[in-house]
Amino acid sequence: PDFFTAMRFIRPYKILKDKNYLSDEDDQLMQQTIKSGLDYILQTQEWGPMNRSALRMETLAWALAALPHHPDATKWAVLHNALRQDNWGNWEIEDATVYHPVWLYALIGAAEASCELTALFKLPEMYYYGQYFVNLMAPDGMIPDFGDARYLENWARYLLWFEAAAKNYNSGENKWAAETIVNR
Repeated sequence: PDFFTAMRFIRPYKILKDKNYLSDEDDQLMQQTIKSGLDYILQTQEWGPMNRSALRMETLAWALAALPHHPDATKWAVLHNALRQDNWGNWEIEDATVYHPVWLYALIGAAEASCELTALFKLPEMYYYGQYFVNLMAPDGMIPDFGDARYLENWARYLLWFEAAAKNYNSGENKWAAETIVNR
């Protein structure tokens, strides 16, 4: 029931389910676990384009991909679409470098769940962030912290962002940033 990790449970479930690796009993147990986790996560609402709402959007995207015929799927879709409108094709409103990669990571996960990675990286905001973070790279090989950030805390999410941007934009600059973080 943690909005930072729920999607990391649902995605592997979908993979195992799609490959028919689960018994009926295990499948039912996983579905119940996903539903109860979503019930907990959705007890409070997040508003606006920020990292926590994007994480909920990603979790809902994976739940809809994994359980499209679940009795709660319509309810999940309504909330997913509301959170998506706030985040997809918009700017991240947080003012600290600790939050930007969480938001971008969640957008990538949601786009993967809904088979829309190509569409995500066609958005001008995503291209902007690809350039913005490359230009923020400090001489020590990481994005400097500002706002209420904690230095080096999100290096793995920045690494994923730069790798995804490098692939989708065929960008040597983003690849350089990813390799710089790895070497750091």
